[in-house]
Amino acid sequence: MMVMGLVEELSRGLQSSTMLCYFFCQDADDELNTATAIVKGLISRLVIQKGALMRHLRRRWDTAKGTFTEDTNSLQTLWNIFLEILSDPGHEKVYVVVDALDECDATQMSHLLRLIVRTGLHSPSRIKWLLTSRPLDGAEYLLQLGPDQLKVSLELNSTHVSMAVRNYIRFKVDELSNLQGYSRARRAEVESILTRKAEDTFLWVSLVSKSLEDVPEAEAVASIQKLPPGLQPLYDRMMRQIRTGNPETVAMCEQILGTITLAYRPLHMEELGHIAGLSEDLCDDLRSVGHLVDQCASFLTVRKNIVYFVHQSAKDYMTVGRGQEILTSRQDYGHDQVSSRCLNTMSKLLKINISGLSTPSSKVSDVPLEQRQALAAQLEYACCYWMQHLAMVEKTTLAETALADHGKVDQFLRQMLLQWLEALSLIGRISEGTQLLKLLRAIIDVSTKTLRLVMFAS
Repeated sequence: MMVMGLVEELSRGLQSSTMLCYFFCQDADDELNTATAIVKGLISRLVIQKGALMRHLRRRWDTAKGTFTEDTNSLQTLWNIFLEILSDPGHEKVYVVVDALDECDATQMSHLLRLIVRTGLHSPSRIKWLLTSRPLDGAEYLLQLGPDQLKVSLELNSTHVSMAVRNYIRFKVDELSNLQGYSRARRAEVESILTRKAEDTFLWVSLVSKSLEDVPEAEAVASIQKLPPGLQPLYDRMMRQIRTGNPETVAMCEQILGTITLAYRPLHMEELGHIAGLSEDLCDDLRSVGHLVDQCASFLTVRKNIVYFVHQSAKDYMTVGRGQEILTSRQDYGHDQVSSRCLNTMSKLLKINISGLSTPSSKVSDVPLEQRQALAAQLEYACCYWMQHLAMVEKTTLAETALADHGKVDQFLRQMLLQWLEALSLIGRISEGTQLLKLLRAIIDVSTKTLRLVMFAS
């Protein structure tokens, strides 16, 4: 939240010769927690600001073949392009901001930091880097190898953090006052209690403020008084609130929280009901699914119809905190269950010629973009991640049963292989199908009909 404020502040005062690029890492999203994703995102921000920089990409494009002449999924290639853009004479200064490096895959983060230290700090007067992270010894060690750097610890600058949090509290209380018509005295009282309980935590203020949006003025103070200071106690209380409702609703909320916790990326609303194993009458009722997500609003948020954790600390609560104990006590919680539901989703929704192409020689580009996007929103996760979940639990009874002859995987491949490959092609993920089949071959450790079918498909 603080870095978002810094980015906004930097954006306001930019001169025409100065550029700003930034990237916010997210552990919950496989597409936002790798070094490759970071560098792609930074390049994208710069090219969007100044279209002329596209020439650094165009010169690697083969018009005749319709492909890049270099592997633009390679970290080294992307880094070389990024360095070229940074060195472009069209700008005098560039600010580069990367937030939450601790949410990046550890190996990927190490690769990126080594690149930054070795070749990214050559022009400290022109290129200004801002990297943020929770304390990480490995990151500090790597960065110490580079010149011209300054380490800023929020713990050692707590006074400045406290001032920033107090300003944020005033801003949120202003919003609540306008929404609920607080009197001057009520406003001062709410601000005082929030300041006392916040413990200099932006997220605590944000979550509590959100919970107060529907609370009448007369009940505001009492509501805040009930809330404990600190994120973990607050999450405990919010989890108890979720679990005190109708038993059926509670079960579905826990299914959703468990699925989002295990998922390799945030889920579209269209696919969430299927992957979470909600009843068939609810899966395609986006309004009802949205209502259930709203019940989990203390932990989840929705942006552009995609469900995310509100913060990494919320996911941590579900993976190593009290939330984990609650989720793991459920019989339907686990990677094997998610994989099974992915297979069920594909078996139910996939069909031959799912996009209605007129001839076998039709191209993917003949399918309207909107239709492909709708297909991806509903089926992409199931098509692309069912195998990763199965690989996480390959030695469990459920997984071994699924992988055996006439098991769930065997039946899926015999009945839906071509439909699955067609769907992967339509959503632009066909290359991942090959990788998934290789992964499947690796985890089937005995010679079975299923293995021979997988080898044939590969």
